[in-house]
Amino acid sequence: MSHENGISILDQALSLAVNDLTKRGMSEDDAHIALVVRLKHLVSPEIFQVADLLAEDEDVSSILRQNPSDQLFEAAEV
Repeated sequence: MSHENGISILDQALSLAVNDLTKRGMSEDDAHIALVVRLKHLVSPEIFQVADLLAEDEDVSSILRQNPSDQLFEAAEV
């Protein structure tokens, strides 16, 4: 699987979750917060440490910026 495909799959899954929560009355910011909090309870602290390191990496950030977030919600709408 290419990086683009993997990122696209993750972005679509996150967008679907956010869209579902906002349709149920939650604000978009609260939906994002809820997803992050839920993830913190699902994964180990070590995984979050690795994720924090990767989030600060310029190469990783460059790859993630290649997928504009404006298109995420359009792709996730059913």
